[in-house]
Amino acid sequence: MSKALAAFLLFFLPFIVLPIGVSPYEVPKVLVAESVIEIFLLYFIFKGGLKNVVHKSPFLLIIFLGIVNLTLFQLVFLAGSTSFFGNPFRLQGIFLLWHLVLFALLSAKIKIFSLPSWIFLVSGLMIFLSVLILGDNGAGRAIGVLGEPNALAAAVVFLWPVIFFTSKLYANFNERAIFYIIYYQNLYK
Repeated sequence: MSKALAAFLLFFLPFIVLPIGVSPYEVPKVLVAESVIEIFLLYFIFKGGLKNVVHKSPFLLIIFLGIVNLTLFQLVFLAGSTSFFGNPFRLQGIFLLWHLVLFALLSAKIKIFSLPSWIFLVSGLMIFLSVLILGDNGAGRAIGVLGEPNALAAAVVFLWPVIFFTSKLYANFNERAIFYIIYYQNLYK
């Protein structure tokens, strides 16, 4: 179940588009991500896996506690009106940061690459199709289901190596690269 939740957050969260809040793209993704991470935490607590995470990843726990302490310091001494939940357009505040760091701590030992490679391909294909269907923003930059060109670029930069190294593309690329290297070395001798 933890692997399925992590796969959902990494590969299928970008496709949530709902008319909630100011932005139908970003606000629903943040709310769903926070909810799924809380379910993830409850799963680890009830399975007794939280103790294993703490013992297997003490360095990550130290980083997690350090970030929480820094954000508490910010909330006490440097708080602004959007510090905790963020602004209405993005909801990217300290609350989301705590959730993302918690997700990093809980998912540190999950082997995502043991998932079937079709999951990565479907996710990449759906992002590509969303760009074709939804088009671009007013500046002519593609947005897809992510709402912003830079968010789309980040998703593609994350997905491309995963798709490349878990599919047959990598094997075929290596075979061809080795062939051309040997061919051109022999050609210029």
